[in-house]
Amino acid sequence: MSMVQFFHRIRKWADMTDMVDDMRDRVELLERQFAVSSVIFRNFGRSFGVLFHEEGFEDNSGNPTTTDLFRLTWLLFIKSRAGFPAVTDDLVNSYHLLACCLDWVLGAVMVSRRADMINLELTGLPKEFLTAISQKKTWCPPHELPPCMLRLICEDNEVNYVECKTVKEHFFKPFIMRLIDKDLIKLNPPLIYGSIMEPDNFDMTLQNLNNNYEEYIIGTGDFDERIYLTPNAAEEIGSASQSGVQSNLALSSDLAPSARRYMLASFSISYSFMCALFL
Repeated sequence: MSMVQFFHRIRKWADMTDMVDDMRDRVELLERQFAVSSVIFRNFGRSFGVLFHEEGFEDNSGNPTTTDLFRLTWLLFIKSRAGFPAVTDDLVNSYHLLACCLDWVLGAVMVSRRADMINLELTGLPKEFLTAISQKKTWCPPHELPPCMLRLICEDNEVNYVECKTVKEHFFKPFIMRLIDKDLIKLNPPLIYGSIMEPDNFDMTLQNLNNNYEEYIIGTGDFDERIYLTPNAAEEIGSASQSGVQSNLALSSDLAPSARRYMLASFSISYSFMCALFL
């Protein structure tokens, strides 16, 4: 049974059995989380495709690919959102956290040896960074590490930069530092952010985030947002047609291939359907 079918049927069952308020509230919260997560993931796929590209980097060298980076970024986002339970069903603040995650990952890649994964046609990239790339050097920004690219990301996603910057400074930055202190994000000392793209560090970070999030899901029973990354995402999520509603989703042409594969597998649900589903 897909997620769409599950929520459709449990609402009918709740009405038939006069479900107690506490249980009904819990189901409604899971519904809202599912709706928000689906909309956020769709936007994540588009945003990731704008920031990164993968031509020529899907090799057998053992280095992280953009598909791996896609998975890591989503895991970082859902882990960070799990750290702030009040925003799990809040679309606006979820967008803010997503922008912060994209900013952190983009900044870390920019100062790594895998900066060639970045879409160099992005408007707003620092000139010094582009110069370093053209000279095949690792960029060393003079100030903030990793470099802040939040304004670029906010403008691309039409997110309020001032509000997002506040979330980054007061919530996201301390949260990231806790992950680093607990060794959930593996970096070479002393805080060499670009080292996250080294194969061993990357694999360890990916595994740590996944295992830690697994413990969170088991402990809380919340909606597992890793579902969007599974090979059978389409079957597990379901489609609008299963509830007799037509989907009008069109995938953006600027999606990266890695993002597009996930999106094609998991998104036959349109934004309008997701909004209507829980009204």
